[in-house]
Amino acid sequence: MRWFKPIVAFLLACGLSQATSPTSINRTSNPPLSRVAAHQYALQLQEVIVRVMQHYIRPVEPVSLAEAALKGLYEAAQVPVPVTLHADLKNAIDKEGQFLPLFSRIRESLGNPPSLRGDKAIRASLDGLTNALDPFCAVLDQEQVSRTDRSEATSGLGLTMVDSSALVPLVVKSVALGGPAQRAGIRPGDQITQFAGQPPNGRLTDPAYFSNLERVECTVIHPGTPGARQVVLQSESFYPETVTGVTRQPDNSWDYFLSSEQGIAQVRILTFDTGTASALARVLKQLKSQKMRGLILDLRWCPGGYLDPSRAVAGTFLSDYNPAFFVLPTPANTLALADVHLDDHCSNATVWYRDGELDRQIERPAASFPDLPMIVLVNGETTGGAELVAAVLQDNRRARICGQRTRGKGSVQKYFNLTGEQAGMQLTVPIPGMVLKLSEGTLLRPSGKSLIRFPESKPTDDWGVRPDVDLEYRVSAELDHQLRDWWQWQNLRPGTSNESLPLDDPANDPQRQAALRTLIDMLK
Repeated sequence: MRWFKPIVAFLLACGLSQATSPTSINRTSNPPLSRVAAHQYALQLQEVIVRVMQHYIRPVEPVSLAEAALKGLYEAAQVPVPVTLHADLKNAIDKEGQFLPLFSRIRESLGNPPSLRGDKAIRASLDGLTNALDPFCAVLDQEQVSRTDRSEATSGLGLTMVDSSALVPLVVKSVALGGPAQRAGIRPGDQITQFAGQPPNGRLTDPAYFSNLERVECTVIHPGTPGARQVVLQSESFYPETVTGVTRQPDNSWDYFLSSEQGIAQVRILTFDTGTASALARVLKQLKSQKMRGLILDLRWCPGGYLDPSRAVAGTFLSDYNPAFFVLPTPANTLALADVHLDDHCSNATVWYRDGELDRQIERPAASFPDLPMIVLVNGETTGGAELVAAVLQDNRRARICGQRTRGKGSVQKYFNLTGEQAGMQLTVPIPGMVLKLSEGTLLRPSGKSLIRFPESKPTDDWGVRPDVDLEYRVSAELDHQLRDWWQWQNLRPGTSNESLPLDDPANDPQRQAALRTLIDMLK
């Protein structure tokens, strides 16, 4: 790391120099690019590289970042990557970090083809740069970020269309659970052939236009089902469901009891959003009043979500125990930094970032259920916040874990606005409209072991959450995919529907049945 500080100082302070252009760079026949524009690109790229080196969850070589970024640039220009690229970058580092002139000359040499005009060149490079990081890092535009900034309540019709005005009929892309479209029986993949008595047009794929519609009369075809049906959707305010159960009741609410006779409920968390902890508390209070004796908390296929709601859900089952202890920087020193031991917990969860920031904030649970016997179901797609909940409950000996080992996404992401308005990511030359999603923190479970799985991690390493030894229940990839589809159908089926689905027969989900058998034995 001796090179890090000199490189940072150089990259932040240096201007365009007259370094010798590498022999691997050849002029193209594309329209020329001015040196000023090339220098602007170079300055943007080298400053983002410096920020990534400062904030990413673990040290990363600048040459690796620069090489990945320039490969993205060459690919966008449809020009072969020079075989000397790595050596040229290494040579630039050896000569006191002279990335800036090298970047500038490479950019100027590629000219100004349509694929690199405007901000396309820096976007291609930053997309390439994230290939050198973990798969949870990305470059987003402002619209993508706004879609992830979800509030507890929403309004509208509860569906989006595939974004292609050339598609006729229109195809449904997604359906919000609990919204008008879901209650009307619309599913992803359905086709809209008539809209207000007319053939649909491309405006319907515009989220802003579609969300402003108050009432929609449309003709819908479900592929594989004969005939079409008329559907009327009325815009309304509703709460998208993140907590679901076993099957819907006629009023579209959920029946959570898997075995009424045994008093065993199944609660599924689909994502950890701002209202998830409160929704879970309401469900558990209802089930407790209905004489629930045991709970299967199903976190299979859960992609995670926000950090604090995940901590709050774990806290819901822990009472005075603390949720996970979080720490960064690297796997080599995480155990040394963990000062928490089983049965002797810190009072708050913590996140450590590489810039030294310490996060002790936590959303307090809406209610506490510390004595409820429970099994947590996980699989290879249990991710992030869902892994956190499973790990916390396992380490606190609060629940038994059943299923398959989780994904190992034990990191915390932060959004950096590249417009230059955000501390920590201010750029000399802002990049309008772009946001860098960067992994900044590493999660540690209460035992002190890391959840994160790095590319070089081995199966024997401590990452993710393993089921309890006697509760590992593997299924084939084919059955896992089928079960995921079946649960989506179960979520989407309206309460008023008489349609028969595979999961109406509990035996079709063998992992759930294994959890049920174990919980029955625990309650004896």
